[in-house]
Amino acid sequence: MTLLGIVCQVIAGAVVLALSDDLAEIAAAAIWTKVSIANNSTVDFVKENEAFYSFQSTMNCCGASGPSDYEKDTKT
Repeated sequence: MTLLGIVCQVIAGAVVLALSDDLAEIAAAAIWTKVSIANNSTVDFVKENEAFYSFQSTMNCCGASGPSDYEKDTKT
């Protein structure tokens, strides 16, 4: 659903708000990957890493090496 240019999806009980369909799809892939891990399902780690880094770089929120870089960069 799109409301005022914001894409809204509910995926696995999580509400995803994004500025575009592409960003919503990236977030959805990350959520489903984490749901499969939580359910002890077989996980394709290559796809998990691709989803994580795609989301990370698109949102420009984390360091290139993962969340640990982000935490170091944002600590005051």
